[in-house]
Amino acid sequence: MASPQQHFDACRQWQEHYDNKLSQIGMRAPEPVLGQTTRDYRIDVLVKAKKEFIPRTHELRQFSLDDVRDDAAFNNYDRRIVDTAIVEAQNPLNVPLGQLRMIQKTHPQSGHKMNIFIGQESFVKLMPNYRPGRRVQCFREAVDPQDAERNMRR
Repeated sequence: MASPQQHFDACRQWQEHYDNKLSQIGMRAPEPVLGQTTRDYRIDVLVKAKKEFIPRTHELRQFSLDDVRDDAAFNNYDRRIVDTAIVEAQNPLNVPLGQLRMIQKTHPQSGHKMNIFIGQESFVKLMPNYRPGRRVQCFREAVDPQDAERNMRR
C-alpha cells in the first residue's frame, strides 16, 4: 500500500500531465491534496473537464468514473475524456447563443499567451446596432481649384 506522500507525488506528476494537455483550452488541473489517492485526484480532474467542456448529451457524460474498476479501462477513458474535452472546448456550437468563450492559449516555444474567443456568432454582428453606418456622399480633398472644376465638368 502506498503512503500518502507517494500518492501526493504521483498526483503532482498527473497534474503536470493534465496541465500540458489541457493548457490548449485554457484549463489548469487543480492542486492535489495530501491524503488524496492518485485515482481520486484523476477522477476529480476528469469530472471537472467533463462538466466544463463536454456537452451533457455526449456519451462520456452518461456514466460515473467511480464505476470503472479496471485500470486499463480507466486509462482509456482518461485519454478519451481529455481528447474529447479539447475538441469540444473549441467547438462554437457548445457555447450558449449570445455568449463568447475565451480560451487562453500559450505558445509552447515562446510562452506567448493568446486569448481566443469562440462563439456561435461574431461580436462584429452586433456592431451596427450600436452605431449606425453613414453613407459617404463625397470626399473633401485639398486639390487645385482648377482641377476641381475640370472634374465637375466630366
